[in-house]
Amino acid sequence: MAYKMTWTYVQEATTRSAVQKLVYDSPLPKTLRNELQTLKKVYEETFISSAGFDNEDEARSELKKIRDSHPYITDGWYCPGGSHEGVFEEGGKWYAFRHHAQYI
Repeated sequence: MAYKMTWTYVQEATTRSAVQKLVYDSPLPKTLRNELQTLKKVYEETFISSAGFDNEDEARSELKKIRDSHPYITDGWYCPGGSHEGVFEEGGKWYAFRHHAQYI
């Protein structure tokens, strides 16, 4: 199967409550279509790193780890990028977040 992934810009700032509401305010599609088949959404979540980081670079590094551990090509995880992933600051700590869904 050939999948094409593109990453858009990373959201620069938001709030925890806005991130938590992504599943309800901007749900991901129930199906995705590639060149060969239609994939069905089986799980959707908004992940926020549990530990706060001291700086933005550490939070961005954590975002990369989240992306790497939820790959689209092998495991069916899809995130449209843009406002569905990024980092935010709260209470002097930085957090990574990603709104994604798994498709089979």
